[in-house]
Amino acid sequence: MNNIEVRDKIINQLSYIEDDNFLIEIMNLVDGKAKSEIHQLSQLQKDRVGNGRNSFKEGKTISDDELQNDVKEWLNLK
Repeated sequence: MNNIEVRDKIINQLSYIEDDNFLIEIMNLVDGKAKSEIHQLSQLQKDRVGNGRNSFKEGKTISDDELQNDVKEWLNLK
């Protein structure tokens, strides 16, 4: 079944549903998927991005190899 067939089937089935709460939840789900690809960051996320940028500007970086080794070590501790 391709996307168009699936979409048409869903639309047809939705026309028979009378449960308001269910339909509202479906609408919220579809709205979230249909909106633009722009993701709004929380203040905590914005702060963390800012901290990361500041660390980069201050030269507080490590190489990818160092990072991979750190991750491997961390995973081995679990």
